[in-house]
Amino acid sequence: MVCIASRSAIGANAWELTATIPFTANTPFIYHEALPPRALSHHTTASAGLAAECGLKREIKGGKLQSVLQGTCGGSTTCIKNQCVPFAKTGEACSADKPCHANRYCDTVCKKPKSSENEICANNAECWGGVCLKGRCRILGVVCGDDTDCKEGEVCRYEEIIDWLPTLEKTPRVCGKPHESKFGQFCSMDSDCGIRKSTVAQNLLSEVAELIKEQFEVDKSESREPGAATGSQSGEGEVKVEDEHLRCRAGLCVFDSTLHGQEGFTGWPCRVDTNCRSRNCEAQTFADGKLTVKNCAPRRRMTTRSF
Repeated sequence: MVCIASRSAIGANAWELTATIPFTANTPFIYHEALPPRALSHHTTASAGLAAECGLKREIKGGKLQSVLQGTCGGSTTCIKNQCVPFAKTGEACSADKPCHANRYCDTVCKKPKSSENEICANNAECWGGVCLKGRCRILGVVCGDDTDCKEGEVCRYEEIIDWLPTLEKTPRVCGKPHESKFGQFCSMDSDCGIRKSTVAQNLLSEVAELIKEQFEVDKSESREPGAATGSQSGEGEVKVEDEHLRCRAGLCVFDSTLHGQEGFTGWPCRVDTNCRSRNCEAQTFADGKLTVKNCAPRRRMTTRSF
């Protein structure tokens, strides 16, 4: 079936479309269409945004069925059942008749979109995974509180070797393959920890050795006696790095220089209160109790009872 239609302007801000359907009564269908906002003047757009009525209404005028545009909504309003309705604000009740703005979602009340991994958060409800740990959203099954949170063959440890205490205290532990040093794993004594194997040191080792070797060759050409180079390098320019055994400090395998003593500071992974300087090993639960992470927290305030 073919429709015969014509389109003409009926004003500064609308078009009129008239269509006649063959083999039916001679009742043309008239459709009024608003122009795009860019085609309207500043005053016309402002007026349309403040319209009390909006959207299309079907009317019969002069025996013709018409769909007439009542107006458009703008700013903080939207068109619901031909009426401009304000968007529900964050925290307000929302429904099909009073929706949230595009950058919010409705869950009985309007809420901010949940954050993804590593985005800043203030509480668990702000994260899609339900885990807000140390100020950022984490992924359940990756971040951990103990080896029992990890799948078989993985342990709960730091993702990389950290020797700076402030960074360590702000970094969550994650599930990963066991590392030779056992850095960041729970321990009871020094023998539970392994030997330091720094990836950075190993990568730099060959470069340092090459530089020393080049310098040694220069020294030889200047009639310096072979083998007279100082430091830990040999006459052939090799560099030796001594292995460093990690120590068990406050229940965690770390470098001997990372922490002096057996009491961790705020943010330190712990198992019992005695691991903490504050004597407060605080447990946090996430994802409806599926994950428990313990860290040293500030000292508990003493409460007094009055009689």
